[in-house]
Amino acid sequence: MAIEDKIATSVDRTKLRIENDEELKNLQQLLFTVFAHTIGHYFRSQKEDSPETIANAKAEFATTLDWIANGALKSKKELG
Repeated sequence: MAIEDKIATSVDRTKLRIENDEELKNLQQLLFTVFAHTIGHYFRSQKEDSPETIANAKAEFATTLDWIANGALKSKKELG
């Protein structure tokens, strides 16, 4: 069984607005892209004078996941 198939059968879709396997695959690709970007950014920063810490990389990853889960736009209430 391919990893994509294993993930597709093990994800609880009741908590997601996912209609089909193609949408789930798109979400997986989006999340992998965020993960790869964070890892790449961390390792690129290690060549600089002030390298990023793992804690900062984790915080960046968490922020991006929060944007995906909850949106990046402020609500009308937050805007005043």
